[in-house]
Amino acid sequence: MGRDSQQVENTVTDLLQRGRINLVLDLAGVDGIDSTGVGMVSFTFSKVKERGGHFRVASGEGSVREVFRVTLLDTLVPFHESVDAAVASF
Repeated sequence: MGRDSQQVENTVTDLLQRGRINLVLDLAGVDGIDSTGVGMVSFTFSKVKERGGHFRVASGEGSVREVFRVTLLDTLVPFHESVDAAVASF
């Protein structure tokens, strides 16, 4: 995840403008994340929190999960094994 970050940011902005304040980022199938992707997750967390919503990450595994651990994002953004589990946590 890196190049797709701008598209994700645009989608998040659109969802927030439409009143959707509880969001789940499904990372199933994502096998890598760079600093741009980390920035996008941080951006999303901040924007959702500003609106009084909640942000969750689902299915982050392996090196993706390790990047979240090293950057301490996993202390801010809850991780769940699946989208269903993330949605149930709201």
